[in-house]
Amino acid sequence: MLLGGENSQIDEERRLFYVAMTRAKETTYIVSQNGHQSDFFKEMFPRNDAYGKKVEMTCPLCGGVMILKTNQNGHKFYGCSNYRSKGCKFTRNW
Repeated sequence: MLLGGENSQIDEERRLFYVAMTRAKETTYIVSQNGHQSDFFKEMFPRNDAYGKKVEMTCPLCGGVMILKTNQNGHKFYGCSNYRSKGCKFTRNW
């Protein structure tokens, strides 16, 4: 926590987020996991219908949907929904 309390911490995080967004060369994507939006995300998109398009990640190998999973060590990753049905083993870090 920064000096000045919780509001100073939030203000600093907001400032850094703004700097990162405005330095993008062409496009900025703001991504959240459904049901786990940050306070900043909720401030930018206060209404549910203002979130824009819901985009599912697609497996580049077979076209399946990428699903958030947890391995035996507790690490989260995205795995293809066709793992069992088609044997697709494509994964992506979380």
